Amino acid sequence: MQSQSGNYCGDSNPSTELQQLVQPSDQEQRQVDSDCVVESNPTGTNGCAAQQTNVATHEKVDNANGTTGEGPAGSTRNAEDELLNSTLESLEISAVAYSQDDNELGSDQLDDTILENEKMVDYQKVLDQCGYTELMNMLDENNNKWRDIKISIAITGQSGSGKSSFINALRGLKDEDKDAAETGCVETTIYPKPYPHPDNKNLVLWDLPGVGTRNNPQETYLQTVNFKKYDFIILVSSNRFTEHDTYLAKHIQFKFDDPHLFFVRSKIDVDLENKQKGRRIPMTEKSRQETLDEIKKNCDENLMKDKIQSPLVFMINNHDTHTFDFKTLANTLVDKVKELKRDALVLSIAPFTEKIVDAKVDALNRRLNDVAGCAAVAALHSKREEGERLEIDILKKEMLMYKRQLGIDTHSLNVVAGKFKKDIQEIYIALNSETHAILRKFDDYCARADKVVPSELHGLQVLKNNEKLYERYQRQWSSVLKKILHLCIKENITLQRKIVEWSHT
Repeated sequence: MQSQSGNYCGDSNPSTELQQLVQPSDQEQRQVDSDCVVESNPTGTNGCAAQQTNVATHEKVDNANGTTGEGPAGSTRNAEDELLNSTLESLEISAVAYSQDDNELGSDQLDDTILENEKMVDYQKVLDQCGYTELMNMLDENNNKWRDIKISIAITGQSGSGKSSFINALRGLKDEDKDAAETGCVETTIYPKPYPHPDNKNLVLWDLPGVGTRNNPQETYLQTVNFKKYDFIILVSSNRFTEHDTYLAKHIQFKFDDPHLFFVRSKIDVDLENKQKGRRIPMTEKSRQETLDEIKKNCDENLMKDKIQSPLVFMINNHDTHTFDFKTLANTLVDKVKELKRDALVLSIAPFTEKIVDAKVDALNRRLNDVAGCAAVAALHSKREEGERLEIDILKKEMLMYKRQLGIDTHSLNVVAGKFKKDIQEIYIALNSETHAILRKFDDYCARADKVVPSELHGLQVLKNNEKLYERYQRQWSSVLKKILHLCIKENITLQRKIVEWSHT
């Protein structure tokens, strides 16, 4: 943050409007827009087109007649209102307990939530020299450093192997989606082509040309693709791995100490379908598993016969990431990624395994106090006597991140609803979704949680001598975020259980 002249400011103009302090990225903005339309208005009517880009303005709940455009205001609306009231009452009870117990200054168990004096001094310098907006930008950047960490995954294989569909599956896309990798049986890749993950531009899957083609002969292939720059290398094949594949694998293992080299046997669902076509009697689960074991064993033996050491082979169906070994592959990527890059990978991929969900929760818990600190600074800067609550934007943005990370956001639930031919309202009811109710009245939720008594220092650019008030706010918003994260975890667990139930009906 500190410039060569000793000024703590960046290049931004200190006079920038305060409302710009929590502007989301383009991807986050699209997600907020989507959540607004359905969280506030599940039928998609009376959406957010006319609203400002500030996160708080997306909480457009009631229209002129007091409804949210969800259709008949019958039992569904009453049930949602009851759930909302119950959630708010529960918050008030926990907030009262917090104000009586946890809010006592000097509590040893909360020492790690107190901002160090050195940090407070640094923050005050930024505030004095650059203003509130620049300070909040700095805090937001500190809380989201994982987005700046680059992860590169190389995907290679012969044409028709399912390489492009595999890239799309890892990015949570279907073949016809915008920015999806082009699929087909004709080799179109001549040079390595990057495909950024839609939720994190720094997680990049690279579509590499197949080795042994006219444009990429074996002799020059390793120099052309430069495998040193990749964190993982994945070889994809839709049948047995070819001589070109094993040539490449041997050279990668020889050249690098820990190459993180994986083998993906794609289109395994097609193999089972073809096996079934040659039978009169439907395959049993046992016979299907025996076929899978036979294919896996064959892959392992052939690779080891070609002197590939301890090959890691995963059998997958690119069009259904919940079947075969796709989850195991995802878990292995998380296990083997370098520690410094773990959060960047975990917070970018979909929560389709228990291990990934646990890793996401761990990452979200570790950032919770820092986000609460950011909200505390915003609360201190708010003009409470005028009803201003700048921290609400920050808290809402974090809640939307929790929902997105745990697969209970609007987009994810719409995908589930479409798959099982259900209305989005049915999904919310099945989840007993307290987070949906909270988002409808997020300002009320935060107002009821706020037990800090305003002082004359509110709205002033003073942090250095205001540590106690800051501490109260940080612990208060930390408590609120913990409760929200707990609710998101609970709804994720319920959703996974419901998906299993719906899959068998």
